[in-house]
Amino acid sequence: MKRKILGFILLPAVLISLFAWQAYEKKEKQREKIVGQSIMLTLNSAHYLKMQLDDEFSETVFDMYVESLDPTKKFFLKEDVEEMKKFRRAIDDQLKNNQFDFFELSSSIIDKRMKEAEAFYKEILKQPFDFDKDEEIQLDPEKQDYATNVEVLKDEWRKALKYQTMVRLKNMIKKQ
Repeated sequence: MKRKILGFILLPAVLISLFAWQAYEKKEKQREKIVGQSIMLTLNSAHYLKMQLDDEFSETVFDMYVESLDPTKKFFLKEDVEEMKKFRRAIDDQLKNNQFDFFELSSSIIDKRMKEAEAFYKEILKQPFDFDKDEEIQLDPEKQDYATNVEVLKDEWRKALKYQTMVRLKNMIKKQ
């Protein structure tokens, strides 16, 4: 229960702060000050939860943030998450020191992966799907891991698009 409450308060605060940070990109020092103050103000207003900005806090925020950026595990590669994990216990320190290395890294990775995904689906949808091919897809993200490389990720996108197409076709046939 405490984790859910923490999530309802922290995740929006962190995401809003990240977007605020991006809006002030040209004014580096002013941006850092505003974002840092915004985050700390939000965290201080949640004092009734008796949470402390420590490594446990950092781990919780990290896990929730990464999950919120890629809830279906169709963007990040395993290596991306591993690269970001170096900040898993340091988010509290970064917030306290108005540093944004973790958010800059995560933002650049998700931007890169979103562009790749767009290229994937454009390429995938140029060819017809082979509905005679027997394949499986895991729809529960908690039961799957991040893709180990770009080829595996692209194949996951192909399977997901094929599945969505099959569902739409089924619904269209059902309506007729």
